[in-house]
This record gives sequence, structure tokens and C-alpha cells, in this order.
Amino acid sequence: MLVRGARREELKAFQDMGIEVAQRWELSGEVLIQQGVPASAIVVPEEEAEGTLEELRAVYRALGSKDTPVILVTSKYHTRRTRLTWHHVTGGRSRGIVRASGQDPFDPSRWWRERRFVSSVVHEYLGLINYYAGFPVGANGGEGSIRVISEMER
Repeated sequence: MLVRGARREELKAFQDMGIEVAQRWELSGEVLIQQGVPASAIVVPEEEAEGTLEELRAVYRALGSKDTPVILVTSKYHTRRTRLTWHHVTGGRSRGIVRASGQDPFDPSRWWRERRFVSSVVHEYLGLINYYAGFPVGANGGEGSIRVISEMER
């Protein structure tokens, strides 16, 4: 399952000019197909989501069986928050098996040496603070995306 990201203002401006730009979830779908996942096995709910909390809520609403274990594929630095947020969203009814993408270049032993990774780690810590505070900030426009594979689709 891939969740549509909310269209950002930049993409809307391109669209207004007649320029179509692939969104991240569309690119993820192409990667899955390239890796051998049949297109018919990829589910994309109509709902758009912005940030981890909204993405996982959309996934949970789209699941046929609410107690089905799912595999949540995300970036290396995003696994903890994904696991915690999935448990929050499902009330513990659906087991979330969180795995980092094998293609993720993030190196936890050297993250502070590259600006993009520093930014990602800071974003994750802020997201964890938001989680532990009960999501007072609500959903945000996180850069991470999550691919979900239902155990039943494997």
C-alpha cells in the first residue's frame, strides 16, 4: 500500500503551468514494480496524507482486517517513530513489522557529517517529542514516506 502525499504548493504551481511532476508515492510505486511487485498488488487509497501520523491513519483505515499484521518499510532513521505511531494508531490491534529500506544510504555511525542526515535526525527527534507529548502539533509535512505490505499480500 502506498499513501498519496498531500500536494505541496510547489507541485501545484507546476501543475497550474501544465507541467506534471511525479510525486514521491508515484515514484515509490515505480520502484516496487521495478523490483518485481505486480502492479495489481499495489494498493493506493484515495486519501491524501501529510506526515507520518496521517499516513498511518490512512493505511489503517484502508486495511480490510484491522488486526492484520503489516510490514512498514521506511528509512533507517524513521523506524522507531513509525513503530510507535503505528502502535498508537492501531491501539496495538495490528502488529507493525517495521523495516528500513535496504537502499537507504543513512549511516547511523556518521549521520552528523552530512547536512541532509543531520536535518533528518533533528526532524525525527522533534517527531518523537511530538509523539510523546500526544501529538499536540498534529500531522506535519515530513519527508519520509512509508510503504506498507500487508501479510496477506505477501
